[in-house]
Amino acid sequence: PIMFSFGMFSPSRCSRASSVGEKWKEAIVPVIRRFISSGNGSDGLLVRGKEPGVVLVEPMDYARMVAAVRDCTFVLTDSGGLQEEAPCLGKPVLVMREETERPEGVLAGTLELVGHERPKIVAAAARLLSDPEAYKRMSGAHNPYGDGHAAARIAAWLLARMRGADYPKPFEGGLTA
Repeated sequence: PIMFSFGMFSPSRCSRASSVGEKWKEAIVPVIRRFISSGNGSDGLLVRGKEPGVVLVEPMDYARMVAAVRDCTFVLTDSGGLQEEAPCLGKPVLVMREETERPEGVLAGTLELVGHERPKIVAAAARLLSDPEAYKRMSGAHNPYGDGHAAARIAAWLLARMRGADYPKPFEGGLTA
């Protein structure tokens, strides 16, 4: 499955999810909705099951969200948090924005800005689903948001401080020029 997440529900965003779902019928596209706009009459669009290949799920707690990202192929999102979370799990992220507050992910190759236009989104999804090398480049790119060992480093530093020992080697992760 592909994880498709967006902050505000809108027919155009659902249409983009549906475009991906239609093209790859075997792919289920979970749509995580944080906010449902009930004022415009469109909030039932996906609930009624009219969009092929799209499954609407209720907002997830953190553990379920991490499991969904872990089990997906890649993430389509406009969520800043998922732009950081998914690379930690080795998942490529297609960002449905023209710019991001996380340019280090784009520079590292874990994120790709695909904007809001359906053809560009579908083409980027198609590339990840059909080109193993393109998928491998993004999923295996250096993660600028950490390597998952921060807690161990903090514990080692605190123990060294308490014992009067030499401090552990500083972490030198992140992007390099």
